[in-house]
Amino acid sequence: MSPVPRAWTPPPLLPTCGAGRLDVAAHGDGYAVSGPEGMLRTPGGQAIGSPSLRFLDALVRDAMTLPDGAAVSFFALFCLQLDAAQAAPEDFADWAHEALGRDPLLRSRHPALAGRNADEGGMAELPGDGELPELALHTGGVVMAVRLATARFLERLSSGEAELFADFELYRRTALDMLREAPASRRAAVRLLAEAHGSGPLLAQMVANGGFTPAEYANAVICLTWRSRREADWSAFYHRLRDDAARAAEFAALSPDGQTAPSRVRGLIAQGEGHGVEFKSTLRRNLMTGKNDPRVSHAALKTVAAYLNSAGGALLLGVRDDGGVEGIETDGFENPDRFALHFWQLAEKALGKAVSPFVDLSFEQAGGRTVCLVAVRPSPRPVFLREDNAEESLYVRVGPSSRRLSVREALEYVRQQFGP
Repeated sequence: MSPVPRAWTPPPLLPTCGAGRLDVAAHGDGYAVSGPEGMLRTPGGQAIGSPSLRFLDALVRDAMTLPDGAAVSFFALFCLQLDAAQAAPEDFADWAHEALGRDPLLRSRHPALAGRNADEGGMAELPGDGELPELALHTGGVVMAVRLATARFLERLSSGEAELFADFELYRRTALDMLREAPASRRAAVRLLAEAHGSGPLLAQMVANGGFTPAEYANAVICLTWRSRREADWSAFYHRLRDDAARAAEFAALSPDGQTAPSRVRGLIAQGEGHGVEFKSTLRRNLMTGKNDPRVSHAALKTVAAYLNSAGGALLLGVRDDGGVEGIETDGFENPDRFALHFWQLAEKALGKAVSPFVDLSFEQAGGRTVCLVAVRPSPRPVFLREDNAEESLYVRVGPSSRRLSVREALEYVRQQFGP
């Protein structure tokens, strides 16, 4: 079978028979979608089939409810995924390498490209009053996207942020490695979103893997590409971007190949500590003295504060520095609910109640013990940590550690990262 052409054209969003006449039935060891003329196939001749009945049911429901003019559908995404599987392995890598060279997010912050491409939505110059559509939050949309993307890259590098931004090819190679390692369903979502919206692979990847919400994706796309667009109705355009992104993210989440990934906790432990991952053996128990120690709790909260002020990250409570599982049982709480209650009491007292929407707690079993995963998203506003002496400090993530900024450093950081 011939490879998928690089300039891939999405298949029809709806089969010619009409979505209402589609059916999902058993086929071989799995299930397939059929219509009045038999089994549905991709443009490359692949049967629209899967071992997951739930996934194919979602595909048919999507086809039945898809609005006119939608650029992204389960059917188009699955056709791309199946046909791309028959193409040469380097086809996606070739496409991604070229697409990353014109990625608007990468161009917006890379010094070697920003000046050369300021007319393509770069951030060399902020827009003047009245230029940007009112619904788009320029600083929140673009700065948040850059922070998240950079954090993902730094997890994979021994070099720092300065080197990453100074070396375009390093930036592109790192992004390419991340894209090539993604499941086939996610690669299909990245490619279709990037081509349909001009969003570039980086934003598309973040929404496909759950690092960005569809609304954040839509806002960032508008902020990065508004100079080259002439939209009569920006609100309608925003909703179309958001709905397409939500559909692509759901496709990647429901696809069987995206559900075989290991648990997040085990994956983070295997990855090891770095810019976006940190381990703490306990939340309150000092392992040297065997007693509860406020300094131990403060160390965990410093990490949370630094993630909130940087690009987010994951704190694993109950994991030792060497990756061994200590378990939250060592802290002596009756159950995970009591542990979570204590964590939130500490966090609200030291960081304020406003941080709760950006911090999620979950629990997983690993090695017969319980690990608490504290997933932190970046805050849109600076977050200060109340110290023992009642002073408030600003912490940020620097490499694999959390660093307290001086007053002058904090003022400059807040100005650059959060705006006026």
